[in-house]
Amino acid sequence: MTVCLRCGQCCVLKLRNLDGTFTYKPCKHLVFLKSGKTLCRIYKKRLDTKLGSDESGQQHECILRVYDRHDYTDCPFNTNKPVLNLKKVISNGRNATKQKT
Repeated sequence: MTVCLRCGQCCVLKLRNLDGTFTYKPCKHLVFLKSGKTLCRIYKKRLDTKLGSDESGQQHECILRVYDRHDYTDCPFNTNKPVLNLKKVISNGRNATKQKT
């Protein structure tokens, strides 16, 4: 049985900025624990929850991990998709991280 490591990487929104860069921001429902782990404040009703939109107007919502376009560093649920390392974003807590494409 595969167990979630509760790293929070799959709970980071990739928001497109008007200048073509992206801002990576942890979901507003993600709780950061002192242990370094995370949990979802609305886990039981998270799926299809509207999480807002970015500057381009793209709407974001919570989906099952299997439908995610990316894999994440050290995630046991990876399925040979492009790996997105968001550990630094998570370590910043609530602060957003801006990056080029």
